[in-house]
Amino acid sequence: MPTFANGTVTEILAERPGLQKVRVHLPGPEPERAYVLTQVTPPVALDDRVVVNTTAVALGLGTGGWHFVHWNLSVDGWHSPGPGHIMKLRYT
Repeated sequence: MPTFANGTVTEILAERPGLQKVRVHLPGPEPERAYVLTQVTPPVALDDRVVVNTTAVALGLGTGGWHFVHWNLSVDGWHSPGPGHIMKLRYT
């Protein structure tokens, strides 16, 4: 079962096209590290409320202790056009 937690972005550690590395205050004593994949999730800013997927860290799946931001709650809507188009292949 996946696990998620709500948190607040407390620090932006690094940025490059397609990726942000941030620190998020989740329930617990210390802020934790998280990746933001900005091609599938809106970019974040300081103090943004986010939903973080904590499954990989909780299960020890080898992310190096990094969570993944699943959604930025401070953004009402978001659209990122993809590289191409969708084909509908009925009855193939």
